[in-house]
Amino acid sequence: MKENDYQEKMNNLLDDTETYSKLRKNPLETVNSNFNKTIKLLLKGKDELVKQFTSTNPSLPYMYGLIKTHKPGNPVRPIISSIGSVSYKLFKWLVDSLSPIVGKISNFNVKNNIDLVDKLSSLTDLNDFNMVSFDVTSLFTKVPVDDLLSFLSEELVNYDLPLPVPTIIKLIKLCIVDTKFVFNDRFYTQKFGMAMGNPLSPVLSNLYMEFFETRLLNTILPNRAKWFRYVDDILCLMPKNVDIHHFLGKLNSLAHSINFTVQFDENNSLPFLDVLIIKGNNEFKFKIYRKPTNNCSYVHYYSSHQDRVKLSVFSSMFLRALRICSPEFIDEEISKIYKIGNDLKYPRNVIDKSFKVARNTFYNPKRDN
Repeated sequence: MKENDYQEKMNNLLDDTETYSKLRKNPLETVNSNFNKTIKLLLKGKDELVKQFTSTNPSLPYMYGLIKTHKPGNPVRPIISSIGSVSYKLFKWLVDSLSPIVGKISNFNVKNNIDLVDKLSSLTDLNDFNMVSFDVTSLFTKVPVDDLLSFLSEELVNYDLPLPVPTIIKLIKLCIVDTKFVFNDRFYTQKFGMAMGNPLSPVLSNLYMEFFETRLLNTILPNRAKWFRYVDDILCLMPKNVDIHHFLGKLNSLAHSINFTVQFDENNSLPFLDVLIIKGNNEFKFKIYRKPTNNCSYVHYYSSHQDRVKLSVFSSMFLRALRICSPEFIDEEISKIYKIGNDLKYPRNVIDKSFKVARNTFYNPKRDN
């Protein structure tokens, strides 16, 4: 992408006055001072935690854009890098404290592609359902933080946490509200939603979706529908008598800032995560899915990476194939991986060794440890 086009896309994002606002000067000194004062107040008597979280010589978060090459028009995903920022150490501590709760509140959460395949494989009598996927548009920056914090204030009392819930809520708020950052030597604050690039945002976005599912979605989801979610991507098996477009309209009316898009299956096939799901009358079948923009540009054999890294790249691909592909598709995927290795100049014996490692792991899972 040309630099001018990139800058224009980024500036268009920052012109969204509902999400961002400009600042007159560098806010770092004020942010650092206020953060340290607040930490001492919130954690009075917790000297070790105060010492752990107190910020010295921080840097201001900065924004950059990742180009979505797989989407029409190549939109930009705004990332605000928070490494070394005032609250970065607190981010990490909150992530460790809250991550075990993810998936405990709602039963719609899937951990990964293997978990998805396992859950779908247990289903039968699929002929009465349509298969669709929903996607939340820009989830992180659209999460209504006040709703999330109100929900967590009620829900977190059910879990064992290292600090009282009111203190945890205040610490979360300190980390995600009014994020200050710089882009092109100009200073901004994000006043709505959460920043991509903040380590805490994925955890809180997952928890918001669990709030959405347990408090809002349950009012409109048909009884027989099956809903599987990985962060902001949803696979849904909807009874054929349900009008999907009408359901989408109701879905988008549940929270003012949360907007869903829908993708329908083609010939009973639908890509979800990195899996191509094929629906029959009584069972699902699975293949590895690669986006059209995927050029299979993995680690080249003549790169300076260590041999163990090169081996793990291909053993991971083989293991994914063994765990996901239905029996009739496994040979096709194995051949594809061998071709990728050949194109990247890997000797046959190296690819064979990677395949052997994957098979040993797959058939003897205890060896993963």
